[in-house]
Amino acid sequence: MNSLVSCPKCARALGRFTADGWFRAQCTSCQVSYEGVFGRLSDWVSRKEPLWYLSPRLPKLYRRRYRGRLTTPGRELKQLTFSVPDTAQVLPIRPGDRISILYSTRGQNLEALFALHNHSIGKRCLLPTPVPGKTRQGQAGGVSMAIGVGALLGGINVGWVLLVGLAVLLGSRLFHVAELTSPMPDGDRPTEARLMDELKLVNQKTALHEHMQTLRQESQDNAVLIRQLQALRSKMMRFNPSLYAPRVSSIETAMRLLNQRIAHNHRLVEAYEQTVGMIDIELEASSLGDQLPDVEDFTRHIFLRLDELNAIEAQNQDRWDQIQAIDEVRRLQA
Repeated sequence: MNSLVSCPKCARALGRFTADGWFRAQCTSCQVSYEGVFGRLSDWVSRKEPLWYLSPRLPKLYRRRYRGRLTTPGRELKQLTFSVPDTAQVLPIRPGDRISILYSTRGQNLEALFALHNHSIGKRCLLPTPVPGKTRQGQAGGVSMAIGVGALLGGINVGWVLLVGLAVLLGSRLFHVAELTSPMPDGDRPTEARLMDELKLVNQKTALHEHMQTLRQESQDNAVLIRQLQALRSKMMRFNPSLYAPRVSSIETAMRLLNQRIAHNHRLVEAYEQTVGMIDIELEASSLGDQLPDVEDFTRHIFLRLDELNAIEAQNQDRWDQIQAIDEVRRLQA
């Protein structure tokens, strides 16, 4: 997909999208800051809306409103809404297409929407005029209000002020606005339902990495504890084996349980590493979800495997409770 992005004003090459589906650059010629987002559409709606309609015999005015929801390769869900004059050609876009959006920014806000590119059919759609973002519309409304207040304070006839107000109201209705938001995924849409499963897998992968680090650290701490118990046992045996026989037996039991826990932790880490590998394969294959009809079944298989590993971890905790109950272990940990 990663075609070259060019400035919609001067056609200067700006760069390419990142692997996560984002683009950010400034045109050195126009001095305009651009951002872009690439993804696959899970929803695309186009409808004709009346702006001015009094009767069938009088002139009428319409606009076309678009709404699209797309998922980026980095698994972010974005929703774009905008409108254009209905005289413009209907954009050749439909659900399932892979599209990119190019817009200018002011600070962190969308300033104006410039173009959409349908990569599924290889067609770039430049808008007739850039569609301003909500920030610019708010600024225009504030200026209009300031003019109205200034007119009242300046003694201008109230009727003229009301007329100006009606003109501003009509102008705001005719104003075309673009907005880019981050909605919550909708489980009723197959693409977004798959996204929700993928986000769960990403969270599980992060949790597994953290858990593996915890288990490795615990095994290192247990190895240190075993060496301390071995040193203590040697001292007791050298001093008076018969006197310390009961305590030596407790120490040997503790060392045996600790060694079992270390081995068990090692097996768990190996199982977690295998599961992380399965998650990586599943996430990589998600881009081919339409060609893999059993992708949801495989995702459920991963979650079942995680449940089994959690059950094994619970058994491991029982062994740790047995170790903690031994007096010599508690003394060394105090």
